[in-house]
Amino acid sequence: MNKISLKQFTLSFISLFFILLSLSFNSFNSNASEQENDADLSKISIATGSQFYPYVDAKLPKNGWSSAIVQAVFEHLKIKHDIHVFPWIRVSELTKQNIHDGAYPYAKTLERKEEFYFSQPINFVPVKILLRKSIADQKIENLKHFTFCIPLGYVPPTELLKVISVENTTSAQSTNDCLKKIKVGWADIVVYNQFNELSDSFIGEDLKWSTLELASEPLFFIVSKTHPNGSKIIQLFNQGLTEITNNKTLEKINEQYESIIHIQNLLLNNDPKSINQVNTDQVNKVNLNKDHKQNQ
Repeated sequence: MNKISLKQFTLSFISLFFILLSLSFNSFNSNASEQENDADLSKISIATGSQFYPYVDAKLPKNGWSSAIVQAVFEHLKIKHDIHVFPWIRVSELTKQNIHDGAYPYAKTLERKEEFYFSQPINFVPVKILLRKSIADQKIENLKHFTFCIPLGYVPPTELLKVISVENTTSAQSTNDCLKKIKVGWADIVVYNQFNELSDSFIGEDLKWSTLELASEPLFFIVSKTHPNGSKIIQLFNQGLTEITNNKTLEKINEQYESIIHIQNLLLNNDPKSINQVNTDQVNKVNLNKDHKQNQ
């Protein structure tokens, strides 16, 4: 066996020393990076749109149903959060660019799935179809020969995607604008958020609610996949959502908003008899102006 010279031994020792030093340095950087990421999550900037009743609505307590849930999640997690309201067309773009850490409430599409992480559902949109009385609507397939009006930014229910195409759709700024298009003959069908009730007088004699039953569409909190803490934010959000579900906070929020919607729809249709039948407990639930922190 060849003897190892003192020079070779010294070089080997020096090489080993630098290897160990490098590993220690990388480990330090990794731990520092993790601590930095955790520090970044101590405050969250969130974007949402200006109007999507009852999920986002400045006239409702906590700025709407989805807003109340998102705030409850981050309050439970003890993460400071700021909510910024923009026109809907800007919300996803600002979130995609990581100018804001997350956004809500969004339906899931194939395009969005490529760009965003999605939380567990925070709300569900019960969907109704309003159409001309002359249209036979026993099957969804029957509707493909008529013109749909889709409000800008609205994602049609999955079940309708097979009958909706570029050729048979028009768009409008809002659902009410779509209804106006139906009344003047520029469209035949509008897909409607069931919670956003219409007065019977607005529907008129020429329109009807379809008897077709569509599955409720889930809404989500989203974070860009390019966000350095994107997966971590979604993980924490889902954790918080599960925990406020288990401690009944979410159930209380849902019950309160269902009461608000019920009473507002009775008022819309000027139904005093039914309003008087709403019991005192339901009326009290409408008052969400008291911060739910008092109950925590």
